Amino acid sequence: MGCDDVGVGFEQADELLACHDRLAGQDPTLGLGPAVWVDFGIKPLIPKTNPQPPELTMRQERTVQSSIFDLFAGHEIGQELRRMSQWLDGHRALLGLVAEDLRRHGVKQTGREGLPAESVLRCALLKQHRQLSYQELAFHLEDSSSFRAFARLPWSWTPKKSVLHKTISAILAETWEEINRTLLASAKQARIEPGKMVRLDSTVTAALLHEPSDSSLLWDAVRVMVRLLKDANALVGGIGLSWRDHRRAAKK
Repeated sequence: MGCDDVGVGFEQADELLACHDRLAGQDPTLGLGPAVWVDFGIKPLIPKTNPQPPELTMRQERTVQSSIFDLFAGHEIGQELRRMSQWLDGHRALLGLVAEDLRRHGVKQTGREGLPAESVLRCALLKQHRQLSYQELAFHLEDSSSFRAFARLPWSWTPKKSVLHKTISAILAETWEEINRTLLASAKQARIEPGKMVRLDSTVTAALLHEPSDSSLLWDAVRVMVRLLKDANALVGGIGLSWRDHRRAAKK
């Protein structure tokens, strides 16, 4: 078969290569002059393979390795955060509860790696302990080295307020109750707090109430007493109770 009879299809690659060798070796039967190099443009076929899908990343429960730059300030607030961090390190079972809440709330477990459950819990404690808004919490996490050290944020991560709101609000009330019970049991064991008294604090806020004065307080007291006496009179059937309604006089 002559070289002119050779096609260029891939099924005839062997014939093309054989013809190429004859031309390069100056085969006298071809009647050609000096040897020439002929490039038929044949390239080896590379089988196409489907690339493997990227490995799924899962949300971590805790930060595996802390940064050497996570240092707490010598200020009393920084040292308080350091002691709180040490207590959390001794009660890692709480991280599983937070991780379960994140899964139940619909936070994706695969794709881009999200905040570890440990960081979510620590950010929530920072927000509650320092009485911060989500915007203020995001600022302090970016600005304060002590806050970042306590939150155990991955290196160079700065969560936005929307991320903080979505993850922290996923923690259920039952989980907070368990955290409070664990904290109280730890305090009782260390003889720091017996857990027999509840301390409450209140804040004065604006409300739709009339301004308290002597006359208005007197009217409120008389009005409530009259209501209670009417209820008592209904219970005993109107027997043995004698009282007068002074609401008209108290209201003047």
